[in-house]
Amino acid sequence: MTITDAAARQRILEETDRNLFVVAGAGSGKTTALVGRILTLVLRDGVRLENIAAVTFTEKAGAELRDRLRAKFEEAVRGGEDVERADAALQELD
Repeated sequence: MTITDAAARQRILEETDRNLFVVAGAGSGKTTALVGRILTLVLRDGVRLENIAAVTFTEKAGAELRDRLRAKFEEAVRGGEDVERADAALQELD
């Protein structure tokens, strides 16, 4: 199966030097893309999590985003990947 928007998904992850507006339907992977972008900002670009604002429309979506970020930052710590930045992000998450 080929993902027709693979280039756009890659831009979301990698082009952190600009703002992007993403429009997509339910279940299309917006939260996954946002988690990936935040991970890139924190782990690669060194942006403190406390300096990132992520807005969701519902508390449930916000909780889902927070839980996914927590899991990814914990995974980074366990894997020895940018441990200091990932650990700091975990402390700032809530």
